[in-house]
Amino acid sequence: MDGSTAVETLRSALTTIVQLVGGHARSAITISAVTYGVETIYTAVIPGQNRSEVYRFLAKHPQFRSLENQLEPLTLTSNQVAALIRLAYDGTQIAAALE
Repeated sequence: MDGSTAVETLRSALTTIVQLVGGHARSAITISAVTYGVETIYTAVIPGQNRSEVYRFLAKHPQFRSLENQLEPLTLTSNQVAALIRLAYDGTQIAAALE
């Protein structure tokens, strides 16, 4: 996945998580990516009205335990981005099954 695709996929996954936790999907989520050698670090700025709910949701999963302090912005490794995308996908599948 190239850098711009990863950024857009991460933005989409975070938007999905905002919806799953009851927030407004139209919130502006800003994503940036910086590559250091072989590792890309992603930074997401989640609007304040949704931030604590998203961070609480992510903190329930072992890949994101370090997010419990709810610092802004959200900083993620490539592995965490992949896990977040899986969580968003799984969440939509569960929500669809419950409808």
